[in-house]
Amino acid sequence: MADSPWRIRAAGAFDQNKDENYFGFGESTLGPLTYPGSPLIYHHFDDYTHALEQNAGGQTWEHYNNYWRTHIGGLVTVERDFWGG
Repeated sequence: MADSPWRIRAAGAFDQNKDENYFGFGESTLGPLTYPGSPLIYHHFDDYTHALEQNAGGQTWEHYNNYWRTHIGGLVTVERDFWGG
């Protein structure tokens, strides 16, 4: 295929982020911050994250909004040289 006008190319990608935050979806997530371990409502993100890190009875909620996002992708192209370039 070295002297052929056709070329096949392939590329792959892998991305993983362990520090993504997830607060849900929809309009209800735009309100004050809350979590199941507390009856309080937090209006400032710093106060909210500090409360999540507190140890209450041997349990913390510090990873409550965290999730691992993994993205795997690929691309294959077939090209043909029409003008001898």
